[in-house]
Amino acid sequence: MLYKKSLIIILVIILIIIAGVIIWQYDFTSENNVKLPAEQNGSRHSQEPTKIKQDGSTQEYGASKKIPKEFFSYIGEITEISNNQIMLNAFANNNNLLEDKVLTINLTEQTIFTKISIPKILTGDKEKDKIQKIEIKKSDIIIGQKVLVQADESVANKTEFTASKVEVQEVE
Repeated sequence: MLYKKSLIIILVIILIIIAGVIIWQYDFTSENNVKLPAEQNGSRHSQEPTKIKQDGSTQEYGASKKIPKEFFSYIGEITEISNNQIMLNAFANNNNLLEDKVLTINLTEQTIFTKISIPKILTGDKEKDKIQKIEIKKSDIIIGQKVLVQADESVANKTEFTASKVEVQEVE
């Protein structure tokens, strides 16, 4: 009888610990559970707004979106290409931005251009489902492509910087 009570108590303690870990992880890792200054004071009536875009996606802005002090890349769509520059439309919901930005990306002889091809349909065959990375030339990039642009220095708060790498990302 004493053995049964001890076993029940141990099981209850384990369940409480598991529930606590789940709640703790949700509170500290969920992007949607960022505490705003108004919530920290106990009031939930004054919250920062969330912008709903035409494509149905949402964009947080104000105190609810945390922006790192340093980051080294942007994802966006190429809007213009010239000899030594590309213009990139960087969307806030894909980047560390409070609002969409148009960026001027400088290109040099050292800028590396690559293309990542991701299969649209996974078949289960390792060879067919392989993500392929190939080196391309600047002349292979076109307006409208989605790209990841990387720099050797932090690009936080910059609207113009020199790219060390431009990576075209395509689902084929």
